[in-house]
Amino acid sequence: MQPNENPELIERYEAMRCSGRSVYFDSDEFEEIIEFYELCDDEEAINVAIEDGLKLHPQNQSLLLKKAFYLTSKKEYAQALSLANNFSGNSVDINIMLLKAEIFLHTDNLQSALSIFDIILEQAESELDFLDCVDILRSANRNKEALEYALKGKEQFFESLELSREIADIYYVLEDYDSAIRIYNEILDADPYSSEDWTDLGDLYNLKGDYENAIEAFDFSLAIDESDERTLYLKSNSLILNGNTQKAIETLLEYSEIVKRDETAYILISECYSEMKEYETAKYYAYKALEVKPDSILSLRRMVYVLLDDDHFSESLMYLEMAIEQTPDESDLHFLKADVLMSLNRFDDAEPEYLKALSIASDPDEKIDITYSLALLKQQLEQHTEALTYFEKTADFRPDYPDLFLKMAVSYAGSERFDKALIYLNKALIESTAGHSPKEIEAREKTINELKEILNI
Repeated sequence: MQPNENPELIERYEAMRCSGRSVYFDSDEFEEIIEFYELCDDEEAINVAIEDGLKLHPQNQSLLLKKAFYLTSKKEYAQALSLANNFSGNSVDINIMLLKAEIFLHTDNLQSALSIFDIILEQAESELDFLDCVDILRSANRNKEALEYALKGKEQFFESLELSREIADIYYVLEDYDSAIRIYNEILDADPYSSEDWTDLGDLYNLKGDYENAIEAFDFSLAIDESDERTLYLKSNSLILNGNTQKAIETLLEYSEIVKRDETAYILISECYSEMKEYETAKYYAYKALEVKPDSILSLRRMVYVLLDDDHFSESLMYLEMAIEQTPDESDLHFLKADVLMSLNRFDDAEPEYLKALSIASDPDEKIDITYSLALLKQQLEQHTEALTYFEKTADFRPDYPDLFLKMAVSYAGSERFDKALIYLNKALIESTAGHSPKEIEAREKTINELKEILNI
């Protein structure tokens, strides 16, 4: 039943609830009312309607079963099982058995649940019985057992594509992507015009990093349904990952024509143009993303990054501050703002941002990075004693931090602790410069020579 299929019944029931007067509804009508609220996902109304129904029909098995399922959904397993155990044998026995199995699964009684499933499946008349059992197992995160029953079902109902899809999806959840791909290819052999299955196959190839096959699968899907937004979005990601940036942009523009209120397409297009170093165009699409959703943290971040890529540090600050206003407890935003302020030589403004970032950061590696940045800040201010405090904290956790020993040697020399400066200069001389740019190596050599002069070596 659709939510508005029998509006007069719902109106009569809600009028009764509002007036407080007693109005008679038969048990079938109460079932319709409850199903309406289930479709509306209104838990409170579901519970009230069940209780109202049981006041008039206290022994009605269907209403009692709905109450038991409701109690199970609320994790009130003991009460639900008590109800289920008191049902008399009738046409809803299979539903009672499934209910008991679900309760057993959620109360760590796996074997009892599996025994019930075995009884149900011994007399299974269609694949739906297997699908019901598999669904309950999956809802309890018992995917391996669910796979076992789905495969048994497939042996009995070998033409069932729904069981095949269920098997493929379980393999996906279990991260057995090769098996999932094999099953989807079997499905598509039987039903080659299923666009959704082609898309699911492409998604699996994506996860394996096989972007060529992923794109081919998405193209088959789009040949059947050219305006499917999920397929267009997934295809654009495959194209980006496969290095087909221009084609990815075209696909994202198609997606944006269909899903007009989604800023993510413009964010990805902006990233593509940044990758191609076309920063003005990247900025244009970052603006487009903000037009779609002005308070989107993702769009604000994109604008910040594109401005920084183009060395527009001052302009980026405005968007950084807007992003921080949206999510004040994101440590990486405070860290980034501090770095931008450092680039602008606004050292006094940078320090509180580093300290804020450090106070709220939870990732250990990020904490080390912030600590090292604080050390560099103090070194810039020629506050070498404080700089060394931060450098030493960095060394405690990551002694292989790039150029750490050289920086420490500079601050030891700056605080006139020349014996320590010499020790750390010698350590710096054997530090690896792998990954350094020629400009960085030149700056490093200059610092080393300056230190040698100070230390008379």
